[in-house]
Amino acid sequence: WMIGECYLAGRGVDVTPTTAVQWLQRAASQEVVPAQYRLARCCHEGVGMAANLSQAVKWYRAAAEQGHKEAQFHLGDCYAHGRGIAAGVNVAEAWKWYQRAAAQAHAPAENAVGDCHRYGRGTSVSLSEAYRWYERSAQQNYAWALFNVGECHFLGLGLADGGGGSGGIDTTAAVAYYRRAITAADLAPAQDRLGECYQGGLGSLVADDDAAFVWFEKAADQGYAWGAYHVGQCYATGRGTLSNAADAAMALEWFTKAAEQGLAVAQFAVGEAFFHGRGMDAAAPDRAVSWYRAAAAQALPEAEFALGGCYSEGLGVAQDLAQAMQWYRTAAEHGWALAWYPLGVGYYFGRGVPQQYDEAVACFLRCDGHPWAQFYLAECHRLGRGVAAVDLPLAVDWYTKAAAQSLDVAQCALGDRYRLGEGVATADATEAARWYRLAAEQGLAEAQDKLGVQLRDGDGVAQDVEEAVRWFARAATQGLAEAQYHLGCCLRDGRGSVAAAGDDGNDVDGGRGNGGWTAAAPWFLRAAQSQHVEASYEMGVVYRDGLVARRVLRVPPAGVVPAATTAATAATAAEAIAANENGDNDDDDTASCQSHAQAWEWFVTAAAHGHPLAAFECGRYRYLGTAGPAVPCDYARAVAFFEDATRVTEHAWAQFYLAECHRLGRGVAAVDLAVAVDWYAKAAAQSLDVAQCALGDRYRLGEGVATADATEAARWYRLAAEQGLAEAQDKLGVQLRDGDGVAQDVEEAVRWFARAATQGLAEAQYHLAEAYRQGEGVEAALSADERSDAAARWYAAAATQGHAMAQYRYGECCRDGRGVPQSYDEAFRWSRAAAEQGVVEAGCNVAFFCYNGQGTAVDYAAAMHWAQATVRALPDSWAQNLVGVMYADGLGGVVRDYAQAVHWLTLSADQGNAVGQYNLGNRYLNGEGVVTDETRAFQLFEASAAKGYHHAYDGLGVCYAGGKGVARDAKRAVEYYRQAMERSYPLAWFHLGCCYRDGLYDDDAGDATDVVVAQDLDEARRCFQEASSRGCDEATAALVALDAPPAAPPAVVDSTADDTPTLDAPPTPTPADGDSTSNGSSAHATDAETTTVVVEQVAASEMGAEEDAAADHDYDDDNHIIDGEAGAAESTSERVDNEDDGSPRDAAVTPPSADDGNGLLTEPPGPEIAPSPAADDEIASAASSCTPTTTQPSQYLYEMYPNQISPLDQE
Repeated sequence: WMIGECYLAGRGVDVTPTTAVQWLQRAASQEVVPAQYRLARCCHEGVGMAANLSQAVKWYRAAAEQGHKEAQFHLGDCYAHGRGIAAGVNVAEAWKWYQRAAAQAHAPAENAVGDCHRYGRGTSVSLSEAYRWYERSAQQNYAWALFNVGECHFLGLGLADGGGGSGGIDTTAAVAYYRRAITAADLAPAQDRLGECYQGGLGSLVADDDAAFVWFEKAADQGYAWGAYHVGQCYATGRGTLSNAADAAMALEWFTKAAEQGLAVAQFAVGEAFFHGRGMDAAAPDRAVSWYRAAAAQALPEAEFALGGCYSEGLGVAQDLAQAMQWYRTAAEHGWALAWYPLGVGYYFGRGVPQQYDEAVACFLRCDGHPWAQFYLAECHRLGRGVAAVDLPLAVDWYTKAAAQSLDVAQCALGDRYRLGEGVATADATEAARWYRLAAEQGLAEAQDKLGVQLRDGDGVAQDVEEAVRWFARAATQGLAEAQYHLGCCLRDGRGSVAAAGDDGNDVDGGRGNGGWTAAAPWFLRAAQSQHVEASYEMGVVYRDGLVARRVLRVPPAGVVPAATTAATAATAAEAIAANENGDNDDDDTASCQSHAQAWEWFVTAAAHGHPLAAFECGRYRYLGTAGPAVPCDYARAVAFFEDATRVTEHAWAQFYLAECHRLGRGVAAVDLAVAVDWYAKAAAQSLDVAQCALGDRYRLGEGVATADATEAARWYRLAAEQGLAEAQDKLGVQLRDGDGVAQDVEEAVRWFARAATQGLAEAQYHLAEAYRQGEGVEAALSADERSDAAARWYAAAATQGHAMAQYRYGECCRDGRGVPQSYDEAFRWSRAAAEQGVVEAGCNVAFFCYNGQGTAVDYAAAMHWAQATVRALPDSWAQNLVGVMYADGLGGVVRDYAQAVHWLTLSADQGNAVGQYNLGNRYLNGEGVVTDETRAFQLFEASAAKGYHHAYDGLGVCYAGGKGVARDAKRAVEYYRQAMERSYPLAWFHLGCCYRDGLYDDDAGDATDVVVAQDLDEARRCFQEASSRGCDEATAALVALDAPPAAPPAVVDSTADDTPTLDAPPTPTPADGDSTSNGSSAHATDAETTTVVVEQVAASEMGAEEDAAADHDYDDDNHIIDGEAGAAESTSERVDNEDDGSPRDAAVTPPSADDGNGLLTEPPGPEIAPSPAADDEIASAASSCTPTTTQPSQYLYEMYPNQISPLDQE
């Protein structure tokens, strides 16, 4: 690096840049930062090598990334100007590197950061920040920063006003900074600006043209363009020059110097000199145009205006009115006020631009006598454009003057005034037709079209549709959109002989049979392409409904079809368009043209011009978001379109959608139900059925009306229902069913449900299914099975449409085989579908399906999920019981937790659930999760048994046999065992078998007179076999023990030494999984202690042959329970279904029962059965206990009865 520096500077060696570069490259490649920077400068400036900006950027970056501030600044400069950067200018990167250099107090970088803030390069514009950075750089006496601070003071940039009203401008300070910049570096811009200050006497300076010229000349001598331009101005005006006289030649010389540097104002000044011949022998407009064009390319409005004049007059260029109007427009938009006048003239006369009349009324008044000026003056007075007010009589006067000079447009306009009766004594269609014909015969398309309308309608002339079509065709082939639209309407409606063009035998409409549309659509399209509003709407309809084939819409360019003078030639023209003479007969072209995106484009075009039907279509597309990804749902825009649609006409659908938006708060500031009701009422008054139905909803719910009024709601529902609206038919049916606002009439309600259901309305199908299920309002002759069939059929119809409650009910039908073949797979599928839509009761069903593996694989985790979801939403006693069971068993992803089990079982039992009561009783009996409380256990068994639950009968037998929570009573024990046996409970067979095996006595003494069950091993074996065949493992073990060789008798405990009863029992089987807790024992004790019977630990049981005690609920229209609180304790008679009501329980399948070894049962109870007669007196054996093995929960059938569901949103 140092050697390279020596060769560059000639220190100790001759200056040899190439050698210097070689040494710098060696150092730079070894990461020597100064060498990298110096090498970048050599690459940048072409020192010792050819200039290579991309290599310069490379080495700048290498040094910059290591913190070299000079390199950071120059790298930022490269990005700012796109030097050596492949992607070109990148102000964001420039900003980044300027900032890094500025952070190291690099003065040029600080100034550059100020520029970025000033012009918004890479950051947002902030003049105050710009000034701050300029000031920081200026503090290091950096000349450009000093100049920029001066500019801030000169222009008032980034500075506070200071209270003087100057906007922060301080020319005195500016002059001081300009002087400092000149002192620091003879900065040319500062010299030029100081010259301006002298010229204007700004700041502390006295106006001095001579001093100004000196400073301008100094700046110009440094090649500064503005300095040269200002010197040219001094020569042009003679201010400050030696002669103090104007010198056009010297002015042109200095202007040219500045112009050649690209200064726009100087280029314009040179153009002006050539245009006017200043400083030369003769004018040269062509050279003037070149300089004007150069200045106009930089958006200089004076040059744009001058260039427009050259094109307008054909000076220096060929005349081009369109170019002239374009340059006038550009100049006007850039602030050159004079450009508006010729632009206004161009618009009024249609010269190069479409006609517009806003700017030149005064000019027309100066042209009195010119027919076109007279015509446009008439237009101005008729429309109130550019004049104080509309004056129709004066407009007629001007039209008449122009028409007298045979100006066709004036004749046509005068015909309009007579037809409309504007500015004339009275409307006169005949006089109008005379003026139209005069203009039409001169070939004016507008007059031809209007004459055609009068002939078509017989207005002021004899009706002649054939002649009307001929005039339409002549005007249409001239490209007049209105005539094209009128011709299209005639073709569409088959009016006039030209309608024959709609069917050329080539099937151009793809077999849709829309011959009229096929002939009309091309004319509508051509008119629509000319911004014809009605035609644009018609094209929206064509694309929305796909009325024609795609090939029909391939319209030749305007003017291809020759002017038609007869009906035959007009027909030929239409046929040529319809048949598409381009020869494109691809199969795809016969496909429908339907395209919602294209429809949107045409509708929005028409809506923009005030077409109410198109505005509605646009609103609907915006509301529904069905016009494609480019036109997403946007409620606010939808509201604007709907409002547009209702401003001109009472568009019922637009009113309805506006009501919806105000009701739902879509696209409006807030929900406003009162406003919604107003819009519904307007639409309903026009017999719009959906609005009538919605208005009924508002009255029923009391939304936006003074008070809820079911009678008024029913009136609106009936109006809509009679028009066939399914939703209204269903809602009217609900009111009739419930007698809500009308006299109750269930039969009529069912008729309305049926009408709506046959239209496919899921809610009505559900209501109809409910009516069949409950047998209300349906045919009396139907049997229960027939009603079930009908109910299942309608549930299925609604369920397949996603109706959640119907899915739930249909799942029950599939589960129980009501109206459909029984299928747990289908039951599970539909129940899960309903549960996933939030039907809590269905979730409970799913839980039991998963627990039992019915219709799906056993899945305890899923069972727990759905059961917990149920109990979170509802106090459902069955789900609470199941959660308790799974906590007791440690299933479903939870750790065995008896405290949790007791919690949930208590909730279930407190609602009167017999199974929950029984399971909780076992917890109290065994002391699992609670302190042992045999009395409480007995009470719970008793409550459960009162509801007919078979397990509880066995539990009561155990309590009476063992004196647990109640006085020992062997006879009562046997009675309860037998009642449990009658309900097919296996463990009751086992317990009675124990009694026969050991004998059961009425008191502790065991006298023969106290025998309740006499020992009978054969009868014991029969009971054990019966229990074993029903899945009781304890009975199986007892059978094995009964047939085994006799074992040594157990020791007898002396009652005087110990209160513990002596147990005379067979060996107890070992529990399979260590869960061998028991709730007592039953045995004959030699010391007269109470005989006890061991109660088994039960996990989960399959349902026996008994019927469920829990009854189904009835629901109102909104799916609320109407027959009592969910899960509340009820009497058995209230919970048992009638035998013939088609309920799930009547068709239930009853697999065997089993328990899980924990004394927990999950099935619902069966119906109550009266106690059986007392046991036979000859039975006289004492029962012994047998501890069961613990098993996994087995399958069982569970009938879920809904408790309560959140109301479904019927809206």
